Amino acid sequence: MKKICELISLVIFKIDTVLYKTLGIVSSFRRDAWTRQGKRLQRDLDREHSMRDHLNAFNGTSYTTKQALALKDNNVL
Repeated sequence: MKKICELISLVIFKIDTVLYKTLGIVSSFRRDAWTRQGKRLQRDLDREHSMRDHLNAFNGTSYTTKQALALKDNNVL
């Protein structure tokens, strides 16, 4: 039963991809996936900004997000 469900979902995905790439039709499945992905990306971005703000406040610096996270990854801060 699990294999049948996986096969059906694969067929739906392939049909959706063909419709999107050839005709530009955006299905509700694709729209929902974009919404979930956008929310996930925004949550990750908010987390990075929060870490930047914390590091800047703690060290009295004004690093950009990229600089602060690079320095944090290198254990400089």
